Order: sequence, then structure tokens, then C-alpha cells
Amino acid sequence: MRLYHTFSDAELGTLLKEGNQLAYREIFNRYQPLLFLHASKKMRNEEEAKDAVQEIFIDLWLKHTDFNPERNLAAFLFTCVRNKFVNLLQFKEVRTRYVQSFKEFAVQSTDLSDEPIREKQMSDLIEREINRLPEKMRAIFLMSRREYKSYKQISDELGISEETVRKQIKNALKILRSRLGFIHYLILLFWH
Repeated sequence: MRLYHTFSDAELGTLLKEGNQLAYREIFNRYQPLLFLHASKKMRNEEEAKDAVQEIFIDLWLKHTDFNPERNLAAFLFTCVRNKFVNLLQFKEVRTRYVQSFKEFAVQSTDLSDEPIREKQMSDLIEREINRLPEKMRAIFLMSRREYKSYKQISDELGISEETVRKQIKNALKILRSRLGFIHYLILLFWH
């Protein structure tokens, strides 16, 4: 019986398409460190690189039946990293433009005398909505946003996986965006 680490990428790709979890694990073990290094160099942020690589492997498993085993596996995975990087840059650019636009709007439309009142109202609204989150989600979200803890630090402290931490924060942001509306959500991204 051959060991999975002796299989070629093409063989692993075929097995992956069939739903073979051991082949998937071998692909992960073979490429995760390389993809993480590549993503870290491009993104210059280890947390973003970790998240990007993790998402690539999650998507690979979720869409394994669509995988074309004739495709060059290494080229495919490195292309996924490049696409994640491009998407991240586009997101940051859009976010920067929206924040700048919001700041300009706020400067033009806010009387300086009532600015502290508006800030307090926005802060209270954000606090209220955060307090409405489920208890575990709220705790994880606050550890990330107020205590500036990494996913790893949170997972170690709470005894849960980093993936659970990532999902909880992602879900919290999704809930808050739907409750707060887009402008307040943008403020939340920079909220402490």
C-alpha cells in the first residue's frame, strides 16, 4: 500500500475530486507551509496570510467535486493566493475610499459644536449592538477588537480552534453590518 506522501499531485488531485480526505490532508501538509510563506510575503501581514491560506483550503475541500485533476495543483493553489491578495488589495482600497468619503462628508455636514454628541451617539449605538451579540461571539469579538488579541491568542485562551475564532468574528461583523447599516459599519471597522 502506497503512502499518500509518495503520490504525485495529479494522483492527489484525482483522489481529492473523489472526496478522499487523506489525499486532501496530504495536499494541505504539502502546500500549506509554502502557500503561507508566499502569502506572507505578498500581504506583509501574518494574520491576513493565515486567513487567506485557510480560506483557500476550506474552499478546496468544499468544492472538491468541481476540482479538475488535470489542472496543475501547485499552480492552481498559488493562483488562489494571488487572487486572495488582489481581492484584499481591492477591499482595502474600497474601504479607504469609503472612509475618506465618509470623513469628507462628516466634515462638511457636522457642526463642530455637536460633534462630540454625534460621536457619543454613534459609540452608544455600536456598543448597544455589540452587547446584543450572542455571549460567546461577543466575548471573542471584544477580545479581538478591544484587547487586540490574535486569533491564536484567543483560541489558546478559550480552548477553541482558530477557525472557530475566525468564524465567530466574521459572523459578528456580518450581524453588526446588517444591524448598523453601512456607514455605522465603516465606523465599527475602526472602533476600539
